[in-house]
Amino acid sequence: MRRVFLAAVAMVLCACPPSAPACDPEVDDCTDGGVPPDVCNSRDEALNDAQCQLTLGTAKEGYISVAQDSDWYSAALPGNLTGRSLLHVTAGYAAQNTPVNLAVSVLEEDGKTGVGRAIDRHGQMAPRPVELIIPYSKSNAKVLLVLGDEMATQQPHIDVRSPYTVKVEVLDNPDLNEPNDTTPTDIPLMAMGAAQVGTAQGALATENDVDKFTFTAPAGRKIIYLHLTAPALTPAPPLRASYVLLDPAGIQVSEGVVRAGANAVDLATARLSTAGKYTVVVKGYLAANEPGPVPGDLREKYTLEVKLFDDLDTQEPNDTFASPKVVAMGVGASQSITGRLGYVPDPDIFALDLAPSSVPTVLRYKLNGGMGPGRFAPLALLPDRQVRVLTQVTQGATTQDRQVACLTNSTLCPKGYEPASLAEGLVQGLCKAQDPPLCLLAERDEEVTFKNLRNVEGALPIPAHSGTARYFLVVQDDGNDYADDVDYALQVSYEADPDDATRFGLPGQTQVAALSSGSFPVPSMSGQVTGVLTYGYGRLINRTPEDIDRGEGIRGPNDYDAFPSDVDRFEFDFPGGQTAPFDRTWALQWEIQHDADAGDVPGDLVLEVEWCDADRTPNDGGTCAGPVQPLAWQPDRLMPWYGKVLTDRQVLWDRNKGSGSTTVTAQAVGCFCFEPRFVRSTHYAVRVAAVDRNTNAPLRYTLRQSVAAYPQGYSVDGGAFSCPAVPAGDAGCQFTFNP
Repeated sequence: MRRVFLAAVAMVLCACPPSAPACDPEVDDCTDGGVPPDVCNSRDEALNDAQCQLTLGTAKEGYISVAQDSDWYSAALPGNLTGRSLLHVTAGYAAQNTPVNLAVSVLEEDGKTGVGRAIDRHGQMAPRPVELIIPYSKSNAKVLLVLGDEMATQQPHIDVRSPYTVKVEVLDNPDLNEPNDTTPTDIPLMAMGAAQVGTAQGALATENDVDKFTFTAPAGRKIIYLHLTAPALTPAPPLRASYVLLDPAGIQVSEGVVRAGANAVDLATARLSTAGKYTVVVKGYLAANEPGPVPGDLREKYTLEVKLFDDLDTQEPNDTFASPKVVAMGVGASQSITGRLGYVPDPDIFALDLAPSSVPTVLRYKLNGGMGPGRFAPLALLPDRQVRVLTQVTQGATTQDRQVACLTNSTLCPKGYEPASLAEGLVQGLCKAQDPPLCLLAERDEEVTFKNLRNVEGALPIPAHSGTARYFLVVQDDGNDYADDVDYALQVSYEADPDDATRFGLPGQTQVAALSSGSFPVPSMSGQVTGVLTYGYGRLINRTPEDIDRGEGIRGPNDYDAFPSDVDRFEFDFPGGQTAPFDRTWALQWEIQHDADAGDVPGDLVLEVEWCDADRTPNDGGTCAGPVQPLAWQPDRLMPWYGKVLTDRQVLWDRNKGSGSTTVTAQAVGCFCFEPRFVRSTHYAVRVAAVDRNTNAPLRYTLRQSVAAYPQGYSVDGGAFSCPAVPAGDAGCQFTFNP
């Protein structure tokens, strides 16, 4: 009985204002000697007590003064509400601190039917205003407002010192098209010059607001340009505007969302039209993992612009491999093909039909961007134009057979994953994506660090072929988000390659030459050979991947080539009559002709020396049984083969740039030499390739070598020195470190 009595007393005390201050120590020093009266605690009071009735447009103060306090207010609405009428409810604390997480609910007069709800979950932070913007068209109605602490932590909060304010007003929606959440507003298109133009204004003023518009595209090949804009606001709006474009069949063809952190709205797309009625849906964006709702903002007023243009690309339609633009080319022919990326996606596909050739040839391509402005601003923040060279793999009876051939047959589909191993997934994906499979031979992607599309060019070898060979050249954007409506020029040339044509008829495609004897350290010109490296990007020796990221070289970090580099192979025979001891000094030099356009070398050389070891079984069928040693110019101080400590490092290469060529010479201090086991084999081979290319121009070189007596002397810093002598019964030269 005692417990029941105490509980009843507690209920009475909770229902009535206490005689002492009921204060929260976090915000109140409890020295004011009282608490505000607790009024407006029910629907009945809200409807019948004058002090609980709000005047539209006038703010009213109140207190959350006792535990689990709920304050009820009513507002009488006028009799002239329409479909554009809005209830605008604002509430909040002006104080910098309050423990109350203010919750505001808007109800119908029955006190049960919800109209809207918002909560300031500020926790330990400063309180924030609560705002509701609710479409409401019931004239002469009454609405109820209920304010209280959210109690998210199940611990009720009160504030007897700081009042909240609450205000209700009726506004007209700034969007003159409302209501158009379900019935779209039509945008008429009017002739403006060569375009059809229509404009609409709207606003995302209310919670979960959805605005729908329609426009009609006529028959014919037209480009739809859609542009949604809104100015920046301070403070930023609480929503991210978005649009969706639906074609006449109701299929979504485009979507745009203001990126996170952005303020102004600037969303655009360009699409190829089909005849019929299109629908545009403008709304606040809600990601799949976001709980919603999407808030509105009376200030978020936007402009939706629609323009229809004729497609000016004379090469169209060429968006599929089934209907490419065919370009027939004979050996020695060049073409300048004009096209434009006028919409997304807009792959321009050209089928290059290359005339038969009994010897290898070269295909060159280069993309040049347009000069003038397009009919709309370029889409996407950064241009990402791309050029691909592909072939179709048709060998095989079934789709699977053809895909397997594309993946595994290096003759039908060569692969070159050095150094861009990330391209492996791309190449294999193209082999699997369609039938007939596509074999990627080269790709160039526009890079910000390579100005003016400098890396979007290349050259690739075309093997000898008896019939017409078809190569597809595709110009597109990477990701289907960019178009600029500006003409580009695609330069294509189908060129003879006399240097490789000559080697094509040689055994092992290897040119044989005899070494001369005598001069040192500059070799004799009598034993020189010449060559031309016509394709390939060149490997990296004096450049790093970081240099490529900064825009050096000719290939961007995401570019790909199935053919890494042209290689010329030579076999060099030692002069006859060599006797023991067989150590010989090696004089080595090469000269590279300057590219007329660049005024410098197209790149540098690497010599991959295939040593033939007489102490092993030689293989004269194309390779030598010995180590392979790469040699290339390097500007640094390097350790010579005979060095033992860091102080032995020397500059081993001299590089001299002349008026029309650059010459690289092995320095005498390097003691370049032939080991006896190699001299006794009577020959060795050299593969000449490009490194650190600067342009795609053909690299024309001359390679000079001589054999001289060993050891030779040299001078350094005024002192005279000699290469290591030949000890009795032993070899002095150990140039390869690989006995």
